[in-house]
Order: sequence, then structure tokens, then C-alpha cells
Amino acid sequence: GRDDLLLAIPVEAKDAFASIAPHFPIVYYDGQLSATHVLQMLHSRYDNFAERLEQINVAMVRERVLREGLLSERLCYDLLHCYRRSELPQAAERVIGADILFTPGIGLYALVWLAQLKSSVTAWLRIMHNAALSEVVQEMRQRWPELAECEDATIEALLALWPEVQIRRASIFEAVIEVVDGQD
Repeated sequence: GRDDLLLAIPVEAKDAFASIAPHFPIVYYDGQLSATHVLQMLHSRYDNFAERLEQINVAMVRERVLREGLLSERLCYDLLHCYRRSELPQAAERVIGADILFTPGIGLYALVWLAQLKSSVTAWLRIMHNAALSEVVQEMRQRWPELAECEDATIEALLALWPEVQIRRASIFEAVIEVVDGQD
């Protein structure tokens, strides 16, 4: 009566397990077990994404995004009941609107918050003229508390949203950030 088992059976043992085959999902393999086949079977048999979508508390998530400004992609997994990165955009569709957007690699963010962050960051960067990406990321975490827990890649993705901020990679060791056009 269990439905929480997936069996991986070598092809040569298929006949020995024929009596239980109707009761379990089975991945047959010849030589080496394929992780891809196991994941495909698990996905086809146990995927409950539609149910998880229904569990999203849209009002609560929207209120939190508007209050905090940014919900990182990592946090979105929990709030949107997602297990895979491919699920996030579809789940985020329930939350986004004229005032909230989702960008892969960043997460959910309020447009007002993003505009304020852009203005503050670009004004600060203009004073510095240019700086190493690693220094900019570290300083942004200190200056803007909502970015304190963000991964480097998330902050870099935020910077890349703004056309006036250029990320130059003249070296494989360090990227440089600079503002390339006129005032906001």
C-alpha cells in the first residue's frame, strides 16, 4: 500500500519483479542507473506543482514585497512553494503586477523600491567614478540593509538591470563597475 517508493531495477531482473511492477513506479536500467530517468519518473509520478501553486498566499507575498522591497530568489522558493528554478517564474506570475516584478536571478521586487535603489546606487557610483565589483557588492550590502543577505550574483544582476551602470571585465580576476551616461 505504499506509494512513496521508486524502484530502480536492472533490466535482467525485470521478470523477478513482475509481480510487484503494477504497484510501484519503476525505472529499469541496463548497466548504469540514469539520474535523468529517475528524476523524470519522480516528476511524472509525484509532481504536485498545481497544488503548491494554490497554496501561495498571494496577498501576504505581495504585502511583504512592497514592505521589504526585495525578496531574493532564494527566499522565493519557500514563499512560492517551488522546488525547481523552472517553477519560479510561473509561481511569480501570481504575485507580479503593475507594482511588483520578478526577474530570474534576482527575485520579486517592488518597482518603487528598485527606482529608489537605482537612484541611490548610481548617485553613489558617480562619486566613486569606478570601483571593483567585489568592493561595490560589499559596500552595497553595508549601505542598503535589504541587500545584506543577497548573494553576489543577485547584486550583480540588479546592477545589470540599469543601462547607465556598466560592468567591465578587463580581467578574469576582477570586474569594474562604472556609470556610463548622464544624471538620472
